[in-house]
Amino acid sequence: MVAANLISLVLIFAVFYFMIIRPQKKRQQQQSQMLENLRTGDKVVTIGGIHGTVVAIDNDTVIIATGDGEDTTLIMSKVAISRVVEEEKKEIVSSETASEEILDEDVEEFEDEDEDEDEYEDEDEEDDEEKKETSK
Repeated sequence: MVAANLISLVLIFAVFYFMIIRPQKKRQQQQSQMLENLRTGDKVVTIGGIHGTVVAIDNDTVIIATGDGEDTTLIMSKVAISRVVEEEKKEIVSSETASEEILDEDVEEFEDEDEDEDEYEDEDEEDDEEKKETSK
């Protein structure tokens, strides 16, 4: 009885370790490595969602330039940097194009639903006819 309880406690601890503790340590390691590799000129996003470019780095503080003209600077704690934005070319889609694409997808989805409903209606009509014939 005592051995079964001990085994179940060890299993619970193992599950917690592999599901919670280990992934959290891995994330902390990645975050600290990212902060160590932080360089001036890197585009970053803070924990609060502020986008900017690193202007200067101190031991535990970072100066970030925000805005179009890069004339606004913020002094932040290094740990407030959430991630470094990768230099990717992002295709900017105009709002009209995006709206048209979304509308087209919605229309196609609606048409698919109508086809499914038509199939069910046909099956229901056939079932009704069979019931009438069997009841006669």
